[in-house]
Amino acid sequence: MLVLFSDMESAEGILGVMKQAGLEPNDDSYATLMRGYAKKGDLENIRRIVAECEQQEIFLVDRDFLEVIFTLASSKHNDLVKDVNQTTLLHFHLKLILCQSIRI
Repeated sequence: MLVLFSDMESAEGILGVMKQAGLEPNDDSYATLMRGYAKKGDLENIRRIVAECEQQEIFLVDRDFLEVIFTLASSKHNDLVKDVNQTTLLHFHLKLILCQSIRI
């Protein structure tokens, strides 16, 4: 709900509260944050969240990235769509590498 009102600082604070309560934020939690930042056109924080997810081994799916791209475009941040699309391609390549290493 906080993301809907663009109160991103409070929305991020909820993650800390969740962790203190013994609940682990999942991919949906982080995808929601990314969409909130996409609505504001804040590519730096989108990239930060992607990096945090990778460090914590929280796997974002293609749908999460497509929703961020859609939110950027519908919020008139078309100039940033290309940058997120490159992040999506990097994510896709990492998944391919991971799948290939599991098969070996």
